[in-house]
Amino acid sequence: MQEIDFCAENKKILLESPRERPRLPNQLQRLSQRINCLKATLNREKNKMQKQQSSQRKARTRMLIQSAGLLSKSSLLEAFHITPRDNLQAYENLSKALQLLGFLITCFEENEFDEDNFERWRSVGERRF
Repeated sequence: MQEIDFCAENKKILLESPRERPRLPNQLQRLSQRINCLKATLNREKNKMQKQQSSQRKARTRMLIQSAGLLSKSSLLEAFHITPRDNLQAYENLSKALQLLGFLITCFEENEFDEDNFERWRSVGERRF
């Protein structure tokens, strides 16, 4: 065995060399290897889940930004006097946000979502796009 003297505390610690370590029985070694393999698999799966969640968040963010662009193209933001500098979450702009939301909800509730309306809305959107 090898002795190491730690000067600060004058303690000697006995270290075992790799050759002197007791060998684990084969079965324990295999179990240890299996545990390590399962831990690695778990870590890989966690990473996959994190990437998928990140991907879903990015896709949602992209969709929200594109929807805001469509609102802008529709001139609804101008109609409700919403400017790029307006923070719609701030108290002073709350009435603008509520007016726009109320308008959208009313339009949603008063319209039928059938093929005829979808086609009519598509052609209107095509002209504006």
